[in-house]
Amino acid sequence: MITKENLTELTVSEISSLIKKTIDLNFSYVKIRGEVSGLKVAASGHAYFSLKDDNAVISAVIWRGKYDSMGLKLEDGMEIVCYGSITTFPGQSKYQMIVEKAELAGIGALMAKLEALKKALEKEGLFDAQHKKPIPKFPKVIGVITSPTGAVIQDILHRITERFPVTIYLFPVLVQGEKCASQVLEALNKANTMSEIDTLIIARGGGSFEDLWYFNDEALVRAVFASKIPVISAIGHETDFTLIDYAADLRAPTPTAAAELATPDAKELKVYISKFYNHIEQLLLNKFDSIASKLGHLVLQIPKPDEFIENQITKVQNLGALSYNYILRATERADSQVKQLANKLPKPDDYIANQYMKLEKLGLLSQNYINRATERSEAGFTQLKCRLTPELLEQNIKINQQQFESIIKRYEAGIGKNIDMVKLKLQNVNQMLESYSYTNVLNRGYTVLRDENDNLVTLKSMVNKGEKYDLEFADGHYKFIALEEAK
Repeated sequence: MITKENLTELTVSEISSLIKKTIDLNFSYVKIRGEVSGLKVAASGHAYFSLKDDNAVISAVIWRGKYDSMGLKLEDGMEIVCYGSITTFPGQSKYQMIVEKAELAGIGALMAKLEALKKALEKEGLFDAQHKKPIPKFPKVIGVITSPTGAVIQDILHRITERFPVTIYLFPVLVQGEKCASQVLEALNKANTMSEIDTLIIARGGGSFEDLWYFNDEALVRAVFASKIPVISAIGHETDFTLIDYAADLRAPTPTAAAELATPDAKELKVYISKFYNHIEQLLLNKFDSIASKLGHLVLQIPKPDEFIENQITKVQNLGALSYNYILRATERADSQVKQLANKLPKPDDYIANQYMKLEKLGLLSQNYINRATERSEAGFTQLKCRLTPELLEQNIKINQQQFESIIKRYEAGIGKNIDMVKLKLQNVNQMLESYSYTNVLNRGYTVLRDENDNLVTLKSMVNKGEKYDLEFADGHYKFIALEEAK
């Protein structure tokens, strides 16, 4: 029994060493929840702060390597949960926590941090629609950033191959855990150095809020916004949202939907081209019918020679009849006026004889006028008849016929050019579809490996010993059984 009398005397160093051993032994790994206070990140990169609650305070430190890879930037007032060990410093009679890992305390705190970051990035314009880049309609190479194992990559490969076979470049990354954000960021930066990639897909399957949290990393969100290559995000299920969904150029509800948004449907393209060709053909037929109808109307408007000559003769005759009747009426009016004047004047014989001579002279002038008018009418008719000879009419008809033929040739030339242009466009689309065919890839020396269920085998780890496989070459198939596991 230890009493005051038999107590062992200890030096300060000895008691400090005993306390340190006791603490190191009993608190080698602990989990502590508290509020960050007095945070200071030194020039060396180490983070020094205190954890406190309502009644106590404990010093803490996170070394640089851990702090940089932790994916959580501490702030004063932030409530966190720390994992690590408790150690003492005998020289100062103090103890502190060496933090190995830290995370926000509870989903509520994570949501609050997420909302604050979202508002800040939104205020900077990272989510504005005006910055969204269009997704290429006919990509040649698609980059996929996701896990190399699991259903996500298989769904994307199957859907793209089924719709519009193109070259797929896989960037294998972790899609959860502390290294997730840094690996996705590295893959995104690497993809942007490859000019042949047309579209990028960042994808992972569904998961909890914490599993998807690393796709809210600020550096990753900024990299997605700054990407030169259009990015399609497909994180989780349709109801899941992360910050890269807002920064991406297009958000897909699922990885399979991302594959559909990144590629056109070859079957739909063929139907569209067929409809377009039929539409052009109908337009050309309608144009031919319209030209033929106009030419028919023009032909009907050309008068027949006999009818034209007869109409002109009738007009001349009517003109002569009108002239004679006009002179006759004028003579009758003059005679009537003379008679009226004669009745008003005195009637000496000389005056009467003089007036009689005037009347005779007037009658002679009228007859001369009629004769001259008749001669002018006959001369006009003769000139008109000369202009309406069958030879002249035939010449006019030939001139008009040549003009019509010239019009038809111009229409035919223009329509021919349009048909050639349409044919050329259709040939280009057909050649492009053929160039995307995987059979052309086989002709360049590549092969396609499928298992006995006709599923594509894209990774060495998918080959299992004793299973049957089919290796497709450009000139046929070769079936074999795997003799050993892939190493």
